[in-house]
Amino acid sequence: MSYTKVNKEPGAILKSSEWNDISAAVEGLSSGGGGATRGSIRVGAWSHHWTRENWHQIYSGNIKVNSPSVVLISINGHWRTNHPSKWVYLAGMVNDKMINPEGDWGCTHTYFSTWHPIGYSASAEVPAGRVKLGIGVRCCGGGQTWINGSSIDYVLIPK
Repeated sequence: MSYTKVNKEPGAILKSSEWNDISAAVEGLSSGGGGATRGSIRVGAWSHHWTRENWHQIYSGNIKVNSPSVVLISINGHWRTNHPSKWVYLAGMVNDKMINPEGDWGCTHTYFSTWHPIGYSASAEVPAGRVKLGIGVRCCGGGQTWINGSSIDYVLIPK
């Protein structure tokens, strides 16, 4: 079995074809004894609404990490703002901290006032133990956002 090498800077966005390549490679790592695992975090609430300019974790879930690892996350769903000139940012969070500490740079964002897909992926090193993965949002310019049907898909690769 062969895989396409995905070489990205930390915090870079993965195309869906690259995520599929990684997912296939994880399947090979898992079945070949590499110890990689994958899963999803879904929440009970279908819809989330946020109106403030500060970063806020709209939801999160805990995963068990057996040894220090690299986690790859992908956030999917759909979202919109209340006005085209009112934008919103979204980023992944690990243990209540943003994955990309540069703030808004490197986060996905939208200006759409109609429903639009979310596409975000990132990676981070995580310690062994209980790790919290979450979705953070921030509205700008007095905007509001609605996020529906979102989930966090993750892959853990032991270091």
